[in-house]
Amino acid sequence: MKHINEGYCGINSFFDAYGLPFAALRLTSFIKAADSRKIWKGGGKSCPSDLVLFAEKIEGLLEAGFQLASDKKVNEKAILNKDSELILTNYDFYLSSYYIDNNPRHALPRHLDSEEFINPYSVLHKVVESYTEKEWKACLNNILHHALSPFNIYESSGIPMLSLLRIYILLHKFIEACYLIDMRIMKKVKAKKVTK
Repeated sequence: MKHINEGYCGINSFFDAYGLPFAALRLTSFIKAADSRKIWKGGGKSCPSDLVLFAEKIEGLLEAGFQLASDKKVNEKAILNKDSELILTNYDFYLSSYYIDNNPRHALPRHLDSEEFINPYSVLHKVVESYTEKEWKACLNNILHHALSPFNIYESSGIPMLSLLRIYILLHKFIEACYLIDMRIMKKVKAKKVTK
């Protein structure tokens, strides 16, 4: 049972560092840079070490996801009731208080279908079934290498184009699913600590 808590803490650690909108933008720029012959710039005052840190945080998030996906006893509080209607105006299911107070449209999960929104653990299982943890880490390192170099990932690594698109979609879904788990589990844990 110890590794479940570590998994949730790993997810929470990622979202303490990055909000969902920023993580989605950074992931997109990360993969686009690997797909081009341009070196990642990141916009604004970003430097290459920011992308290296982001890749490390994604690896940590993947480790947390693998830990949670390996356990059969998931926390049911992150899974919504299928019989109840999904009311997207009930922001407690998917938004932190920062986005509720500001602009909630920026933190909407955009890559998940309705089943994945109800049960974000299903996305963790898709990620685990797609590649091993070692393969994911090698893939992220390969993407990082090409994002920070003037070489296109297809020319030098031999990764098929469809594979990179699949990785792009899976990672976006994965980040959004982890975000929902964080909002539904950790938000409640923090609220309990405050009330005690």
